[in-house]
Amino acid sequence: MRARLHSGLALLIATVLMLTSVGSVAAQDAAPRWNLQKGQAFDLVVQQDIRQIVRMHGLADQEIPMTQRSDSTWTVTEATADDFTIEQVLSRMQMSVRSPMMRLAFDSDEANPTDSASRQMKDAISKVIGQKIVVRMTRRGEVVSVTLPEGFKNAPVSPANPFSADTLRQMVQQASVAFPDGALTTGTTWDHTVDTGMNGMQMKAKTVYTYDGLHDVDGTPTHRITSRVEMTMNGGMMGLPMALRKQENTGTLLFNAKDGRLTSVKARTNLTMEMDAGGQRVEQDMVSDTTITL
Repeated sequence: MRARLHSGLALLIATVLMLTSVGSVAAQDAAPRWNLQKGQAFDLVVQQDIRQIVRMHGLADQEIPMTQRSDSTWTVTEATADDFTIEQVLSRMQMSVRSPMMRLAFDSDEANPTDSASRQMKDAISKVIGQKIVVRMTRRGEVVSVTLPEGFKNAPVSPANPFSADTLRQMVQQASVAFPDGALTTGTTWDHTVDTGMNGMQMKAKTVYTYDGLHDVDGTPTHRITSRVEMTMNGGMMGLPMALRKQENTGTLLFNAKDGRLTSVKARTNLTMEMDAGGQRVEQDMVSDTTITL
């Protein structure tokens, strides 16, 4: 069960990572650009509320609610006419999981977890707490490079390590949006595709962005962008064949036009997955609400 929990956690993080209203100020051309300054520091908070329902033939449905919060810091170490260098450090992670088979309440700031599942999770998470990840990003928001700490550069996901190298790179990119070249008008769309491999599963996520215009949010001119994610899966995790039967992935991003940075992201992921566990068909519904604030 613990192995399934950790591999499921990695899948949820990857799934969600590869994925709010006021009146419009004007329907005009705009060219949103990041405008960070050397020495700036930001707190990045990611809050996820997840509800899973697992269905197996002959058994009662199992509901597994889960909450997760991560706190990171962004520090801008260089700012040029073309790009920025940012150091990102994960400072704290909290998680709560309730299932018929186990209870987990984890906080990386807690010195000595009382139960074995939380202790195992602390051992895994403590490896990334405080580690410095260096990101170089253009003014359009395109992530050019992600430099991981030495011990994580080629790390695969495992029950003892839910944060693979690919997962860490996706976590870094979750608070960025890459804008296309040139000006945008209300209704302009563009897309970005990410391919990920994880424990035998290949995932492709195509995010389609739509520019929703310049708005006034609490007196601040703010670009609003909506997103829709289309995912495909091949193979399965931990040797379990898995298929995606239903999906609905939508989000809204707010970008501060005055300061040139992302303000917040709100996203909802609604999935139905099916897997074959030793000849037993298992269906899993998952609804995830994610909020990111910078």
